[in-house]
Amino acid sequence: MLPFIGLSSQQIGDESLLRNIVKMTAPSWTRCLYRYPPLVAQVWDSWFHGLATEEQANVPSTLPKDWRKNQWASNCVLRVCPACGAHRKDRKSERMGTLEHLHLYCESPELLDARKYCHANIETALENIYNYAAYQEYGESFQDATRQTKLQEDFECTAIQSELEERPICEKSTVVHKKRTHNIAILSRHQVEILTLIKKLPADKLTEYDECPLAHRAGLIHSISEETLSIDTATIIDVNFLGLFPKSLLNVLRRYKNRLKGNLQAEFDNLITSLLSAFIYRPITIQRIIQYLLAAIKLQIETDCAQRQQTLDANDGEQESRTSLHTSAAKSTTTQVTNNNSIPPKVCHANKCRILLAKGILRTSIPCAKGRNMCPGCIIEGTRQRKTATAEIEILEANTPNHILATILDYTITAVSIKKLRQSLQHLPTMNYTKRDDSIFGVVRYLANSLGLRLNNATAGSIDETMTPVQIKEKWRQATFLCKCRHIDIEQKIYGDRAFCATCSFIIPHCNPPPKRCPGCLLQDSWGPTGSSCLACQFATIIYRNRFHTRYIKYSEQWLPTLATDSEDDTVEPPAQHHRSTYRTPESHEELQRLRQMSLQNSFSEIRSRSSPAENMYVIENITLLQRDIRHSIVAKRNINSLHSESEDPFDSVQDENLTPARKKNSLKKVLFDDTTSQSSVSFSLRSNTTRPPLLPLDMNSLDMHSVVSSTQRPPLLPLNMNRSPTEETSFSQWSSKKTNRTAAAKQKKIERLQNKS
Repeated sequence: MLPFIGLSSQQIGDESLLRNIVKMTAPSWTRCLYRYPPLVAQVWDSWFHGLATEEQANVPSTLPKDWRKNQWASNCVLRVCPACGAHRKDRKSERMGTLEHLHLYCESPELLDARKYCHANIETALENIYNYAAYQEYGESFQDATRQTKLQEDFECTAIQSELEERPICEKSTVVHKKRTHNIAILSRHQVEILTLIKKLPADKLTEYDECPLAHRAGLIHSISEETLSIDTATIIDVNFLGLFPKSLLNVLRRYKNRLKGNLQAEFDNLITSLLSAFIYRPITIQRIIQYLLAAIKLQIETDCAQRQQTLDANDGEQESRTSLHTSAAKSTTTQVTNNNSIPPKVCHANKCRILLAKGILRTSIPCAKGRNMCPGCIIEGTRQRKTATAEIEILEANTPNHILATILDYTITAVSIKKLRQSLQHLPTMNYTKRDDSIFGVVRYLANSLGLRLNNATAGSIDETMTPVQIKEKWRQATFLCKCRHIDIEQKIYGDRAFCATCSFIIPHCNPPPKRCPGCLLQDSWGPTGSSCLACQFATIIYRNRFHTRYIKYSEQWLPTLATDSEDDTVEPPAQHHRSTYRTPESHEELQRLRQMSLQNSFSEIRSRSSPAENMYVIENITLLQRDIRHSIVAKRNINSLHSESEDPFDSVQDENLTPARKKNSLKKVLFDDTTSQSSVSFSLRSNTTRPPLLPLDMNSLDMHSVVSSTQRPPLLPLNMNRSPTEETSFSQWSSKKTNRTAAAKQKKIERLQNKS
């Protein structure tokens, strides 16, 4: 149909609702069934419970497994349009809820009013054009004229011929070219009246024809019955409900405009624009009403199924209560809790959704995709950002000629659509992709914001912000700069044939470049004055200095909540520096316990203030339990005074040569003795480590033997129980006992030698 369509791609849009309608991918009842499989079972369940008891015995209570191949289940139950079910006048045949049915033939009161309103707008716009032509030709209005104008005659004859033109159709799974022998879409009032009498057209069609006769004769509203309409063999007149204005009719209006005088062409051009707007907004308006109806129908079906399920659960609970009273009480309570506390749908907490919520673009959180922890938009956002980084590397390394990039440079002044900009960037491998991909369209949007290009809908639901005209001008002025750093050893970052300075972020020029050559890459001619960079180097400079990942980090720091840092301190004066004293007064045990509790409480409060309960519900619960355990375990800890009492004077510990050497960290277990350890071993280890006094130094010149012997007296050592098994003692107790025995034996030998000498 492309040769017959009078609309441009810019008028249709890239990601608009009209584009989905033209591609026939807009939401309809049948499309909802195929795209959301759980809805099929719910529709069957609602239809089954709506039957009489006698009829339910003849049909299955659950959805047939092969319902797509079952013609009766598919065509007579599931795909039947629910919007016009209660308002359908002809109950002999069921109507499928396809896109063309909802736009043209659905008998829902809401859609009837929408079609009547849109047809009236088209009729008014066409009548204004004919009225303007009547004043130009006959000097009187269209209602007062006794004959048709040349414009009206030419317009209606062209519409009749357009229906009879040869066009490609689908016949037996092959595309062939055929044309009609007679008109079936554009009919006169007499023909419509005859078809109404023989019941080939509904009775309302004649009334609609009388309300909009001009649009019917011009083919802007066709007169094909629902049984006759086939998209496989349709002409451009048949599919005008999709918003496709015929090119032949548009050419008639433009030829008439060109024959007018110069001062009258602008006024007639406004009338043409009004007709196109009314024609294009007809499918858009009706599609909006269709989406509202489908949402209400789906909500009603889901609500009915949920109520039936609750009734069944309640009945099961009552039946079980009759068999066992004790079991019924427990199960009924569980059933009520389950019904009252329904699990809410998970919402997306990815960075993109959080930024859009913080900026006010999204009003509520978007639910996650089925089986995923993110919404579909955030899932695509990850791929989009990776492809954006790849495209930026390709721009940094590319050596594209100037004449190709010159067309893109014009978009800094004039706005461009995403589709057209993507076609201009097809010299990049990432953009040279034939399949339409949403992530690629997002990459184009991010690259346009990086380069300062103007888009038609640059800020439509995007996390990236566009530059102002002043910023764009400044960016492209800086793109012509070269590195002027005078360092001998300049840190470089090389991308392809060009190198960037890590200090100033500009391109490092080559020494003595050829005249009229780019000093950055030596491959292209200079763009502008002699010595200037080529467009490829200018594009690379802007991308290098304005990477999307850098902007994304700034957006995250600006809009997303983070933990408090030193940079967030609002104080102007720097904090006073206090030198740490080498001597500190020891605090009491109660003071240390109070400070410890205060520190823990401040940490938990900071975590709670920086996180929302929906995001970190389980983490907050675990932290609360941990806080409670720490509070209870503080009482069971060792007293701080006992720790001070166990430590001796530091000077005495240095002079004591029999003290136990320092142990390695984590070399001992927390529990030194198990349940099987004897009481004697425990008491021995405690007594040997905490109750013996330190040894004094021996001065052989000032002390006699009696004083030496008396000064070295100490409590007798307890005998070791040699019959104990090694498993009853820990490694620490064994090592301590051996060390004590060796020390005692050495002291005894020393005393004996001194006695022998004396």
